[in-house]
Amino acid sequence: MLVHMAWRARLVITRGMALQNVVTVVGQMMADRGYEAISVKDAYKDAAAARVQMAFRGVHPDLSAGIVVVFMLLEGLKTEQVSVKDMRACKDWMQDNAVAHAIVVSRAGLNHYTSREIKSWRDCVIETFLTSELQVNITHSCYYLPHRKVTQAERDAIVARYGLDNLWLIHTDDPVVRYFGWVAGALLAIKCDYGGHEGLESFRLVTVATK
Repeated sequence: MLVHMAWRARLVITRGMALQNVVTVVGQMMADRGYEAISVKDAYKDAAAARVQMAFRGVHPDLSAGIVVVFMLLEGLKTEQVSVKDMRACKDWMQDNAVAHAIVVSRAGLNHYTSREIKSWRDCVIETFLTSELQVNITHSCYYLPHRKVTQAERDAIVARYGLDNLWLIHTDDPVVRYFGWVAGALLAIKCDYGGHEGLESFRLVTVATK
């Protein structure tokens, strides 16, 4: 009995620390995208019931402008993965509150039917992350190379010099691409340090990942 209670207490503490890591990394991720945090309680009275944990305001050139909310679908699910019913409830809340962009965080991800359904939603942007993906900020890793999206003028010059078909590719499911919210068609400059005084930039075209 005591062993079981100790195990349960350790599980609660571990999950609490994992959730705090998620909140921290999501806040850093949205700040790196150019968003600012806003008070969920002041903006939405029913946020807790809808499992809206965080909210941000800003403009993302590839995704949306305005409010982004973060749904934490961690407890109260009938199945381990997020179901269609769970996601429809999130979408209904978004429509009622005029929110068109959401980040969904869960422990086990979306099931096949849910993933297929949200791909058909054209009136909103849904990003999904696992809690395990948000325990550490990937841009703080010693292996991370600085990424940036090039300007339109830079893009025109790069495409004219190298040709669009000759550029190296990076997929939309790349962790850094997902962190910054870049979409297919974006052209990125990645700064590589080969031991010189100044790093050299190589270019990658974001493309849809193929299964």
